[in-house]
Amino acid sequence: MKNIELSMEKIKFLKNFFLIIFFYTVLEGGIRKWFFPNLRVEITLIRDFIIIYGIFYSFNNGIYNQSQYSKNTIFLWTLLIIFWIIVQLSIKQNYYKVYLVGFRHWVLYFWFSIMFVNAFSKETVDQISKIILLTIIPIGLLSITQHYLSSDHVLNTQSGFREEEYIFTVSRGIVRTTATFSFSSGNGGYMAFITPFFLYFIDGAYKKNFSKKIKFLLVFCYFFACLTSGSRFVILYCAWMFLGYLAYIIINRKEKKITTYLFWICVLAITSLFFFQNAIDATFERFDSDKGSLLARSFESMFGSKEVWQDFSFFGMGIGGGSNLSREYLGGSIFAFGETESDRILTEGGFVGLFLMICKFLFSIIVVFKSYKLSKISNNILPFFFSIYLFQQVMAGVTSGVTTAHAFTFLGLGFMFLLLTMNRYHEK
Repeated sequence: MKNIELSMEKIKFLKNFFLIIFFYTVLEGGIRKWFFPNLRVEITLIRDFIIIYGIFYSFNNGIYNQSQYSKNTIFLWTLLIIFWIIVQLSIKQNYYKVYLVGFRHWVLYFWFSIMFVNAFSKETVDQISKIILLTIIPIGLLSITQHYLSSDHVLNTQSGFREEEYIFTVSRGIVRTTATFSFSSGNGGYMAFITPFFLYFIDGAYKKNFSKKIKFLLVFCYFFACLTSGSRFVILYCAWMFLGYLAYIIINRKEKKITTYLFWICVLAITSLFFFQNAIDATFERFDSDKGSLLARSFESMFGSKEVWQDFSFFGMGIGGGSNLSREYLGGSIFAFGETESDRILTEGGFVGLFLMICKFLFSIIVVFKSYKLSKISNNILPFFFSIYLFQQVMAGVTSGVTTAHAFTFLGLGFMFLLLTMNRYHEK
């Protein structure tokens, strides 16, 4: 079946809609912690209603007809989850609002992601990615500023747990920066999401779009926002992504880019030693304090812990129960069904959770290989490196537990569909 080319009106709607959800995700934490700390759920619900509006618009305007396969797959998935919720309700008899949260996490945002299958040309994708990349300048500057401020400064307000506030620090007196997000994990999710766009930029994208001052600000803000984040995940993830990029330019024998890359590494390293020594010392202290096995934790994040597998229940404990949105209905406990994504999925969904975990793994592997092939054919690194981001986010991110991480996961899924199908847009 040939793809139906969307009208300019629908393309404009989808482009603006994607960016609205992105900016809402970036800003909602700041609105919550600085202005309306008591409206945690309500602020999230506004985003959900915007998503629902976009879904109805897409149905009414034939946008989902761009890919009958994606539409039918998510429709069947929706029916399965509704059936499983009815089964769990009859057995577990949890509070019904828990299952509304579960439907939101397990179904609703999938419909958002598949809006963008076969939707845009490469030019439109580049326009979106450029706007997303530019957000690192204000957010990076804010994050760096927070690093130098005291933990009790208003800009370092954190929220997201109970009524009282917790200020998480890297070491004594040095905060884990949150930027515009409620909690440091939101800032980490943002840095992970934006890293493929930054690699795309340093590989030569947007040459004619940015002045030298903007390019300098992008490099400065990205690098030092990462350095001052106080997050082991951010530093390790960004380091691995940049090592991957270095391997890419070496394999492809791009000598000029290798020289430029190494030059900027030296410049940024020297600048860090002179102006960000406290951040470096605090980061080393943070890593030294962690004696656990990184490999073991990564494996548990992707495939579940031993304890969860030992207590595995076929019917599960209730879809939605592992989310922080459900904690007020389940006695107020944080991450009631486990801290890792796989633990929550297995505990919430039982057999269906196991099925989802298998599908996630197979989907992620297929997407990485497809993206690598696309990047090689098109000489465009963005599809491959974005697929690496999506792999770690889908397999190890705290998607069902934290609303910001959940939003970035499905923004990432939607953007991945854009990348994988952008070259088909002009096919007749």
